[in-house]
Amino acid sequence: MLKEAGVVGGVILLVAVAFIIQPLIIFCLWDDVMVKFFDLQDVTFMDSIWISLLFSCLFKGNLSCSNNK
Repeated sequence: MLKEAGVVGGVILLVAVAFIIQPLIIFCLWDDVMVKFFDLQDVTFMDSIWISLLFSCLFKGNLSCSNNK
């Protein structure tokens, strides 16, 4: 019982970290690259979450976006 709780806790922690880290990378890279070179607007952290979700759907294909095998 305790081992299962640890596994569930680990999965929840991994998802939470991935949900924070990936958009944070996009947020920082966008501000450093896109704003300087292409004169685009800054993005908010919420925008970077949506961009991260969009990239996951388009390029990974392992979310529920395109599981047609």
